[in-house]
Amino acid sequence: MKPVTVAWMAAVALALAVLTAVTLLSRPIAAPVDVAGRVLPGLLDRLDEVAAVRVEDADGQIDVVRLDGAWQLPGHDSYPARAEAVKSLLIDLARMEKVEAKTDDPDLYGRLKVADRDTEGARSILVALLGEDGQPIDRLLVGKRATVLGEEGGVFVRRPGEARSWLATGTVQPDSSVREWAERDLMDLEESRLARVHVTPAQGTPFTLVRQSPEADGFTLQEVPEGKAQKGDHILTPVARVLTDAKLDDVAPENAIELDPASTIKATFETFDGLTVGLEMSHEAGTETAEGPAPYWVRISLTLPENGLDETLAEQATTWQQRTQGRLFRLPGFKTAPLEKSLDDLITTPSPDTR
Repeated sequence: MKPVTVAWMAAVALALAVLTAVTLLSRPIAAPVDVAGRVLPGLLDRLDEVAAVRVEDADGQIDVVRLDGAWQLPGHDSYPARAEAVKSLLIDLARMEKVEAKTDDPDLYGRLKVADRDTEGARSILVALLGEDGQPIDRLLVGKRATVLGEEGGVFVRRPGEARSWLATGTVQPDSSVREWAERDLMDLEESRLARVHVTPAQGTPFTLVRQSPEADGFTLQEVPEGKAQKGDHILTPVARVLTDAKLDDVAPENAIELDPASTIKATFETFDGLTVGLEMSHEAGTETAEGPAPYWVRISLTLPENGLDETLAEQATTWQQRTQGRLFRLPGFKTAPLEKSLDDLITTPSPDTR
């Protein structure tokens, strides 16, 4: 290479280096981002001041309020809420630590699911902690979970009104469903207590399952036509166990939901000790879609025997009455599905060698 060419290239390189240096020096120096500390500093010292928790997500909003020392769901007939669920959320929020600064560009919030709730298509979860005066103590937008922190867990978050988002410790991911917050244990009518279950379908023939004693295995179907046989216990028993270990998915005042009477299925559960539990389940009127009707709403009533129950069972029945009176409930689909069975679903034609 000629000496003139080498000298020319060196001069160009020197000029570019000088230009780059000038450009870098002329740029404003970005302020350092402090990644140390809590996401919600000071919250740990104010947890006793929290009188309400509001969770808003793409599916809706739910308020959990402390009243007279007990947590309730005011939007759902003041049904009891799980204090341990509220406590767990508050502690997790208060202990959440910043791990890494993330985007402060609103156009990129959606990728982390930390956009403001009023942003179109937002998939964030807004958690607001309120004092007794209804004023916010703190708020946080919770985004998607992160897997980079291993077993410890991580989640993307952003405080409303602040541009910076964060990767933080924890696995906080609340939602606005009733089942997330309510005392889900509705009642537990043990199978061993059941003597008789009578079902009146919305359409078709009513049927009755009976058992002769608490020690008897399985139920006997009373309405078996001649030439037919009842199916096995795996078909009949779930019909009787609808209220055994029953847990709610939703709750509402009974006058808040318009029910479709044409869809109503009725059942009566009678125990050997004389307790009678009535159940009616219906679809909400006007909720039929291409995928089918919405889940059933269930109404429950209790009738105690005239001669009373022993102290333990009487106390249990009173609790069930207080919990269910004036309310409608949604139970998991696997619980209500057996009551949709018809008499034909419970019988079969036996093979010739078993007749």
